[in-house]
Amino acid sequence: MTNAEWNQAELEQQEQQEQEELRKPSVMYCDYIVDKCHKALRLVEGTDIVMCVASVRHDVENDKLVSHTKQFVLMDVNKQIYRVTVEAA
Repeated sequence: MTNAEWNQAELEQQEQQEQEELRKPSVMYCDYIVDKCHKALRLVEGTDIVMCVASVRHDVENDKLVSHTKQFVLMDVNKQIYRVTVEAA
């Protein structure tokens, strides 16, 4: 494969990736949804049933966002731990 062919193939691949990105939904609400759930549970933290709520974790590898999945854990008065996950279906 010549340099020109290699460059053309690389440009075509880049264009295909850009087209795929354009087909994805332009707005993802997972951050908003997990934020609202997390804040609502933090308001009742230490009272009633919810004893503690951990910080939201993002799906990150090597400092890069891998997916839009967000999670946090919480513990009830019986020391049972729950994982709350928000991800696009």
